[in-house]
Amino acid sequence: MNVIVLNDFGYIEGGATKVAIDSAVKLAEIGQKVTYVCCVGPVGPELLNSKVNSICINSRYINSEGSKLKNAKTNIYNKFAEKKLREILKGFSNRNTIIHIHVFCKAFSSSIFHAIEKLGFKYVVTLHDYFLICGNGAIYDFKAQKLCPRKPGSLSCYFCNCDRRSYSQKLFRSLRLRVQKSHTKNIKNFISIAENNEALIKRFYPDSNFYRIYNPIEKCTEVNDFSKNDNYVFLGRVGEEKNPELFCEAATRLNLKAVVIGDGPQLNFLREKYPNINFTGWLTQSEILEYKKHAKCLVFTSKWYEGMPLTVGEFLLCKIPVISSDVANSTELFKTNDLIFKSDNVESLIDVLRKFDSSKDEDLFKHNFNYEDICEKFGPKNHYKKLLETYDEILSK
Repeated sequence: MNVIVLNDFGYIEGGATKVAIDSAVKLAEIGQKVTYVCCVGPVGPELLNSKVNSICINSRYINSEGSKLKNAKTNIYNKFAEKKLREILKGFSNRNTIIHIHVFCKAFSSSIFHAIEKLGFKYVVTLHDYFLICGNGAIYDFKAQKLCPRKPGSLSCYFCNCDRRSYSQKLFRSLRLRVQKSHTKNIKNFISIAENNEALIKRFYPDSNFYRIYNPIEKCTEVNDFSKNDNYVFLGRVGEEKNPELFCEAATRLNLKAVVIGDGPQLNFLREKYPNINFTGWLTQSEILEYKKHAKCLVFTSKWYEGMPLTVGEFLLCKIPVISSDVANSTELFKTNDLIFKSDNVESLIDVLRKFDSSKDEDLFKHNFNYEDICEKFGPKNHYKKLLETYDEILSK
């Protein structure tokens, strides 16, 4: 079996690309013939130092230098990428080759589906985000700072200024989505990374096959006894949709020792408003690990669905409890609602934090989380085993 991993970027610029690259490298390590095809370089050291055959087509994309109009046109339908992909695929047999698509709408565009289907290759798409059904990829109104209640692509959707940047950006993304839909309507196989993640896409692809495979997380050092720690941690982008201010306000009112790890547009504003809180800015993974060792819990305040936040899984695998908003897909990892608060409601978060802080139950983690089940869901060994089973099943149909 040949595995072609298709992703916009050849270097790690986000969580989805990290999963794509890690998957390619690991599959090659366990003996699979893997080719990684990206649109935008450079190809990172993770791929260059692996057994993966990496190909970068070096295409123009939305943030390329030069004409913005040409870049935008390419982002809507990348003819160059389609041509290059066809040339690459002609070197493979469609009988024993599976194409695994991760991120495609930022550079490759939906043109790749035309190339793949024309040559008769079977493929699967991992649902890292919601760009298949929503122009901004999040089903979220960034201007109103809340989940979007509108049907994607409807008249009310087009007239809603929901984009993070501007209404003109919204119109551009709506046009891209409209063109994209004509090329993605025949997708038959998806890999979903959460229950709600799957349910939202399934409404638009009711006849497609869905395979649940959680993104892999390397198991980290367990915290022996979180109850002896006193740091309440927020980890993520310091922006409005992640809602770090809710965390800061609740921690301040309860006089808790709080740490905000991450960078973003709200960082300086929150530093000034909440001088009692430790704002670390961006940290390396090794630096973050030191904070995890002293963490009492992670407080996840996101106001949107997300896919399946790796941050939550990473803390749970360290046996550190997580307090989460009720809209995040990560709530499916909770056995009870005891550590779940109403999104964007500071009183609800304060109530949960107060109960958690006063709890003397040594089995609090076991009561709220199934550690063995979480290890099974996010374990790398299980992830790659399921990937290969999924590839085999798709190719056999």
